[in-house]
Amino acid sequence: MRFREGTISEGAFDAFMESSSKEEFSLAAVWKSDGEAAAAAKNTGRREQLKCYRIKGQPEAVFGVTLCLGRYFFQDEEAACLLDQKAAQCLFGTEDAVGNIVELGGKKYQVAGILSGSRMVCATQADQGAAFDGIAVCRVSSKQSVKNSIKTLEMYFGNADEVIDGQFYFSSAYILFALNLAVTWFMICFLIGFSASRPVKILFLVTGGVFAVLILIMGIRFSGLGREYLPTYWSDFEFYENLWREKADAVRQLSRHQEFWQEQLIWTRWLQAVIGNLVLIGVQILTVYVTIDITRSMQLHTRKGMHRKRRNEDGSKA
Repeated sequence: MRFREGTISEGAFDAFMESSSKEEFSLAAVWKSDGEAAAAAKNTGRREQLKCYRIKGQPEAVFGVTLCLGRYFFQDEEAACLLDQKAAQCLFGTEDAVGNIVELGGKKYQVAGILSGSRMVCATQADQGAAFDGIAVCRVSSKQSVKNSIKTLEMYFGNADEVIDGQFYFSSAYILFALNLAVTWFMICFLIGFSASRPVKILFLVTGGVFAVLILIMGIRFSGLGREYLPTYWSDFEFYENLWREKADAVRQLSRHQEFWQEQLIWTRWLQAVIGNLVLIGVQILTVYVTIDITRSMQLHTRKGMHRKRRNEDGSKA
């Protein structure tokens, strides 16, 4: 969740971490962008401009699975930092820079871990009394309501300018994959039964349709989407329109700006999944259309040939 610059106070985050609400989340951290600053490598003497962040809490909540070497610094570890791959390469000539010393803002930091990415990022522990721009959390269970989690966080930190729901991107990609499988299965059944007799054709179409629906239902079931994606009552006709508008706006915001490598990873993989599955579905539909067209042409050609053969035979007899 992103807020206006400096909106989140250290006191508000401490109050949240000490409250019972923290039990809903396995990881939590607040972050602040410090802009660019000059950093120097003690061993090599190289200097580079790095994009600096201050973190309070558990940094893995912010950077997630993007740690590729070393470890995340601990909450009470003030003289440790994280560099991304490009920053490590530029400063030390190697991505494996764990244990090396970086001088930044008049202080010395030991590199605890290396993050994936090429944005020249450096993350350090936040100073006391700092104010922050955003918060990142991981829920204890994917079954927990995202909306309730957002309400809990906004109760402590106020309304966010932007919310990135990682579960939505995973779930929608999963459902598209299930849709692709469902379409594939139905198309196979359709093609097998296309040239068969009418009863067999109906059997294959019904079987393909039933299994396609079951595949899609199972995909939705295991995608992790919560109950907030279903209307409270059946006559709430505006629910899906509002949901579409809300998620479309969230997708637009993420497409324009990814603060961290993890967000870029979410966006890139989601985009690949969406485009890939939609292209495959389109190719399958086009393949079926072409197959039907070719089959009909062949059947028509065969009928004309048989008709011509009969006329020739009738002419010979005459």
